[in-house]
Amino acid sequence: MSFSLNEIRLLGGLGQDAEFRFTNNNVEIAKFSVATSESYKDKSDVWQENTTWHNIILWKPSEFIKGKLVKGARVLILGRQENRVWEDEGTKKYFSEVVANKIIPLDRDSQSTNQESKPKSDMSVPSDNESDDDLPF
Repeated sequence: MSFSLNEIRLLGGLGQDAEFRFTNNNVEIAKFSVATSESYKDKSDVWQENTTWHNIILWKPSEFIKGKLVKGARVLILGRQENRVWEDEGTKKYFSEVVANKIIPLDRDSQSTNQESKPKSDMSVPSDNESDDDLPF
């Protein structure tokens, strides 16, 4: 028996407002990108910053989270990596995205209320194997 794990945790900012649409099966999805950055010193001892953009998809977004997925918003994304491959005019195309299981907004704004008063289901897409013990805090 082998063990495998496909788990991603991203802490970053949205590059633009999320795009909401419905699939052919009438299921709503949200698509957006999140930037993560790392800083390091190069060989010349000069600080450099490297930014990576991640494509995110969220199935069945709640009304609460829809209002939080705006350009510049800081979020913690918990999910899994998914890769798609297809052929277009004889050329293989590849696309990677993070399927979000949980999104935790990190910005505090004047319109939001106490997070604890919000139902947990309002913050993410529920998963069959999630429990309160899975929370990162």
